[in-house]
Amino acid sequence: MESPLRLIADITMGISPKGSSYNREKLGLPLLNGPTEFGKVFPNCTLYTNSSIKECMKGDLIFCVRA
Repeated sequence: MESPLRLIADITMGISPKGSSYNREKLGLPLLNGPTEFGKVFPNCTLYTNSSIKECMKGDLIFCVRA
């Protein structure tokens, strides 16, 4: 029997912080902001933010809905 995903998982939509908080100096947390940051198994982070709004936890599944 199939179940809607919302019945078996917590779904949280992300939100991007302001562009002025982005950096490449690894200050703050990695920013997963689109398909270019997603590798085959692990993220390939090139941007960071010192103003995170939503954060994932170890074991979370992350899906990109852009592009």
